[in-house]
Amino acid sequence: MNRLKSLALALTLIVVPLAQMAQAQPQTDDTARIKAEVTKRLAHKKNHVNIELRNGSKLKGRIEQADDNKFTIREDKTGDRIELVYNDVAKVKGQGLGKGAKIAIVVVAAVVVVGVVVYLGIRNADYFSGGIRIP
Repeated sequence: MNRLKSLALALTLIVVPLAQMAQAQPQTDDTARIKAEVTKRLAHKKNHVNIELRNGSKLKGRIEQADDNKFTIREDKTGDRIELVYNDVAKVKGQGLGKGAKIAIVVVAAVVVVGVVVYLGIRNADYFSGGIRIP
């Protein structure tokens, strides 16, 4: 019976730290990804973002500054400055339409304009207004 208890204790001492390490690994990857996203947005001056925190709350605002461990945003609604640690952030997404959506809108608008011009040209064309000439 004592052997069984010591075996269970030994397995617990081995498995619990391994499980904690397995859970901690994706968070560091996420942290690096979020840090890279914030840095990229600041560099390209596309700093208007939607932020989802790990506790489930969401923020909308503009990234003002960033350093190695945290970044600061100014909230849209209140104008408050909020410091966020990269580990507390689950997602950073930009606001507005992406480049692909903008291109699609321009292409669709151009197709509609060309279609209307062709339709009106065909509808109003009178090919026999001068009569039929036979050479």
